[in-house]
Amino acid sequence: SAYVVGIPDPERGQLVTASVVLAPGADASPDELKARLKGDLSAYKVPRHLFIDAAGDLPFTDSGKIDKRSLAILIEKRVSAGT
Repeated sequence: SAYVVGIPDPERGQLVTASVVLAPGADASPDELKARLKGDLSAYKVPRHLFIDAAGDLPFTDSGKIDKRSLAILIEKRVSAGT
């Protein structure tokens, strides 16, 4: 599964970012995923920052949907920290 959110950027307004949860047994790096996306999407749609996460590490609402606001905050902190 992939969850895409925008985070604030002083130069561009917003940056496209993503958190990807790989299927069990799957293996991919953020760079590999970005390279594939570059072949499939327009450049401005390719996430500037892409993280691979476990589903249990992501914020979900009580109804089981991704909490995009909380995810954006989480990713923004990770980008600021350089991780």
